[in-house]
Amino acid sequence: MNPIDDTPAANAGIKAGDYIVKIGDEQVQGKSLMEAVKLMRGPVGTSIELTIRRKDVKKALKFKITRKII
Repeated sequence: MNPIDDTPAANAGIKAGDYIVKIGDEQVQGKSLMEAVKLMRGPVGTSIELTIRRKDVKKALKFKITRKII
């Protein structure tokens, strides 16, 4: 999936092809898309940390994203 332009994920530097492995402290593997989306939702202005795996990058990347209405 591609992050939508001018969203918190795109502005944080998340790219097409990135794979979310953790949302906050919660592992994503085994969860449905709707379960993962539910974990990412929250009050506008609050933040969440996403742990991402990116092709050709050995170490997982962490992004702190501030929620907003999309």
